[in-house]
Amino acid sequence: MSTIQFQFFVGTSVVFQRDASLTLHDQLQKLGKKRPLVLTDQGIMDAGIANVVTNKLDEHTYDYEVMHDIPANPPSKVVMKGATLIQNQQFDSIVAVGGGSVMDAAKAISIMSANDGSINDYDAIIGNRTFEKQGPPLITIPTTSGTGSEVTQWAVITNEETGRKQAIGHPFMSPVIALVDPVLTLKLPKVLTAATGSDALTHAIEAYTSKNTMNNNSPLIDHIALEAIAMISRSLERAVTNGEDLEAREEMMAGSLLAGIAFQNAGLGNTHALAHPLGGKFNVPHGIANANLLPVVMAYNVDACPDRFETIANIFEPGGRKKASDAVVFVEQLIERIGIPSLSEYEMTESDYKQMAKDATTDVSSFTNPKETTEETFFELYLKASKLTV
Repeated sequence: MSTIQFQFFVGTSVVFQRDASLTLHDQLQKLGKKRPLVLTDQGIMDAGIANVVTNKLDEHTYDYEVMHDIPANPPSKVVMKGATLIQNQQFDSIVAVGGGSVMDAAKAISIMSANDGSINDYDAIIGNRTFEKQGPPLITIPTTSGTGSEVTQWAVITNEETGRKQAIGHPFMSPVIALVDPVLTLKLPKVLTAATGSDALTHAIEAYTSKNTMNNNSPLIDHIALEAIAMISRSLERAVTNGEDLEAREEMMAGSLLAGIAFQNAGLGNTHALAHPLGGKFNVPHGIANANLLPVVMAYNVDACPDRFETIANIFEPGGRKKASDAVVFVEQLIERIGIPSLSEYEMTESDYKQMAKDATTDVSSFTNPKETTEETFFELYLKASKLTV
């Protein structure tokens, strides 16, 4: 009989409900904060979603500013710009309104406003510094159902000098409050719904099959990850097909949140190890990278934990007796149905893939993959995902 032994961390207070974003004033008031910096991106501004937040701040006469130039795959220079802004203008809190890039940037900006050096010094793998101080409290308001970043202590930031997407994490970086409001996702375009939803599904599957989860025999992570898999697999296609389906949007957002909690405690796997170089070097959207890579990595990992993939397969298609390999087929077909663009649309050569394969071997996500992977195998996985000859 195996021993149950695990650690578990959730450092964020979560408010999950329709129109949760409208409670922002109440949350800031509880924290005793009066001068927030609002972080978002231009797309959120153009869609009018940021107005949901700023209108509430105006209504209660907050002294705030908006920084709306957070790009996808946020680079370290944007982090340092935001940190300097907080230091110079003495903002006492941060409100992040957006997807994973905005929330990751917000975590990094908060922590760097209180610590010395560059954010690049704190890379989880090659960094040589640790955080000593906590930054201003962060309230996250996610606008996609994908990253789970609203409840994690991790941020992925691109080092412009190396093109490396670096994982940076510390309990100090955990958002204080997450206002998770499925209403904000109703107007999300189909391609973003598909991409971010694929990211969430990847988080849930990789958390459930990670080396940490299996070695530690954690029933808590198992239950959370499996519930996330169930929610996402039955609602993703519905949300893509009909963006106004609020029940599907609600279930997607709940599934994404649970997947974020699961992977923060379990780690991820090779899908993310391979996806990070694609984003850092070629700016491939993270969800699209994950969607193309997930079935290929699942097929590679299936013999390392066939019982777990069999469980996943039977969640995907309940009522029968599915095999482990059926989980791979289900994901392949789902990715095709929701219209994920192929990696072949990006101009990458075999030489590019060889370099990225080298980077993948040192990505923190590869360390918790259930199966050891060589640089050559990473290269082969890239070729398979790109529909190139191995």
